[in-house]
Amino acid sequence: MNNQEIWEKELANFQHQLRVEERSAGTIEKYRRDVARFLHWLGEVELTGEATARWKEHLAAQYAPTTVNAMLAALNVFLRYIDREDCRLRFLKIQRRLFRDASRELTRDEYRCLIATAQRQGQDRLALILETIGSTGIRVSEVAYITLEAA
Repeated sequence: MNNQEIWEKELANFQHQLRVEERSAGTIEKYRRDVARFLHWLGEVELTGEATARWKEHLAAQYAPTTVNAMLAALNVFLRYIDREDCRLRFLKIQRRLFRDASRELTRDEYRCLIATAQRQGQDRLALILETIGSTGIRVSEVAYITLEAA
């Protein structure tokens, strides 16, 4: 039996284990696809930490970091399943954006237009909510906590 046949058998057993663990059908399919892609890339080369590191580099040259990390997560679950913790990989570091893109923010004129439109349409409560959000910076989900008692 060659490496590819062994890996196909391991992959089938891995899929079965994921079903036993009650993973969703989408997760099972994604993990199967990502691991199969790795095993195809690996070919007849021995599975080592160096080989998985080269796979990570290969992915990083082709995909966005979040996509690479999703593929690595699938591979890491597989490597744990076959008891090859020594080959597992760390995820790529992704720098989080602290602030929203400025192009998505309302200008002062847009803000005033929203309030005026609400008032023209007789939606005084909506106008007050917009003013509250605009003046305090609270999230929409926090509006419910603005009560007479809290004020």
